[in-house]
Amino acid sequence: MDKNLQLVQEFHDVFLIPSPKELNIGGLTKRFPFFVEEVTELRNELVSAEGTADSIFKELCDVQYTLDSLFISYGVADKKAAAMAEVHRSNMSKLDDKGEPVYREDGKIMKSNRFSPADLSKVLFE
Repeated sequence: MDKNLQLVQEFHDVFLIPSPKELNIGGLTKRFPFFVEEVTELRNELVSAEGTADSIFKELCDVQYTLDSLFISYGVADKKAAAMAEVHRSNMSKLDDKGEPVYREDGKIMKSNRFSPADLSKVLFE
């Protein structure tokens, strides 16, 4: 488990937040609203005329902290690194035949004909 997840696990331990060691679908139900709250606070800082670099940075950290809390609450924290590597592999397969990114008019990165979706079942169930 990476250092950030260890810190959030310590928070779970001290505040008696259940941290299952296997897939726990119900665990997301109670913790997810906290994640949405933090994302909303980040959005508010980003669009606020008073949003500063340090306030935005703080909200980014809060979003990551609560996201890591969801990995723990869902019982998949020990699989996060492997899952992220698989998602990265998939994202990199969006490059076209020349190794170039394909963009939509608004800048969104599109999937090329070489795209290969992430297969997280192999990570989740190994």
